[in-house]
Amino acid sequence: MFRFRDALIEKRIAEISKGDRVIRVNAHVLKTKPFIIDDGSGRALVIGVCQFREGNAIRVIGKVTIKESNDMPEIDPVVIKDMSKLDLDLYNELLDVKDRLTIRGRDGK
Repeated sequence: MFRFRDALIEKRIAEISKGDRVIRVNAHVLKTKPFIIDDGSGRALVIGVCQFREGNAIRVIGKVTIKESNDMPEIDPVVIKDMSKLDLDLYNELLDVKDRLTIRGRDGK
């Protein structure tokens, strides 16, 4: 069962693990056939038809599956949003800073 609140945590593709059920990723479209995205940390296969062009920045929220036979996680999308106004490189830098400031899994709020 999809629970939207589970997708409120941002993930990088390289951080996706077998315990993840629902993820949210910001990435660029690497290929349209098959639909592959890349966020700079890794690549994932998105199940379905791509409505975007290669190089477009998008946000994908969906159910994730990791198969031993595939070197990439597979995402069955519930939401795919155009993020063309987002500077993905700058956003990834922000996530890096946030990761360095995070102490034992808790934000320093």
